[in-house]
Amino acid sequence: MTAPAAVAVAASPAVLIVGRDPAARRRFRSLLRQLRARMPLGAGIEAASGDEALRLAARTPGGIVLLDAALSGGSALGLARALRALREPPQVVLVASAEIAAQSASLDLADCLLRPVRVDRLALALSRALARLRAGSAPRTAQRPVGSPGGHDGSGGEDNGDGAHGNPDGHGSHDHQDADHGYIAVLDRGRSLAVPVAEVVYLRAQAKYVTIRMRDGELLTADSLDRFERAFPGRFVRIHRNALVARAAIAGACREPDAGSAPDADPFWHLLLHGVAERLPVARRRWPGVRRLLPAGAGGPTMTPAGAAPGAAAPSRGSNIGR
Repeated sequence: MTAPAAVAVAASPAVLIVGRDPAARRRFRSLLRQLRARMPLGAGIEAASGDEALRLAARTPGGIVLLDAALSGGSALGLARALRALREPPQVVLVASAEIAAQSASLDLADCLLRPVRVDRLALALSRALARLRAGSAPRTAQRPVGSPGGHDGSGGEDNGDGAHGNPDGHGSHDHQDADHGYIAVLDRGRSLAVPVAEVVYLRAQAKYVTIRMRDGELLTADSLDRFERAFPGRFVRIHRNALVARAAIAGACREPDAGSAPDADPFWHLLLHGVAERLPVARRRWPGVRRLLPAGAGGPTMTPAGAAPGAAAPSRGSNIGR
């Protein structure tokens, strides 16, 4: 099978709406109009059949296809497969019933939505498609359909305490491209928000939610840390099973005992972060990789943020992450 060519990604990629029902296409157009104020989405074009969709997608490479599974003239799953096989493949977001969504697990889709489609859920799917476009369009492991089981704590996987879960320093040399681009879609008090990923300091999984921490506040999402790690691999580094930190936010590190530990317990390394007071603990086996990301010149048993005056007060400790 020929590998997909590198796709030149437009600043605002076109969105191709594919569906048999004109009323459904109008509904998608309306949702996209709401999201264009928050996300870099280009012009919307439409196709009522699979053949038309393939022709339009081939003429507008580097775009996003919003594919309604209720499609005339063939199988929507077959069309999704054909779209991803194009030389410059678009990112495909499938809208389907639960039965068809279950069959889509083996496809290389950006996301799969169940009907009825809510604007906040569509925003999240499009943010994933945008992130994949910018990271490159080579096939990846298929995303789980909506509603399939994930990590119980929002982390998407177990790490056996502070054991390694992948390379602590990233996934390879390609990870750093376009790391500051993209959006995280969040539903906050009935509003759908697209948070620029460049404003995120860290993400921390607790119970069934992930806290998205910015300098000026925090929001909650039901998405998993693994999703964020895959979508923005060059932006964040995993410091613990339950925490991702923005590489650019790392200001320094210090050693201190973990909360609730015995007075004579060995101290853990904690990261100091630009813009927030919390200190986040680093799992012991992840420390060697995380240490390589500290600001140049930091060293010694206590590492303080670059530019801090000697003896300056360190930020107060925030809540620690359970191991």
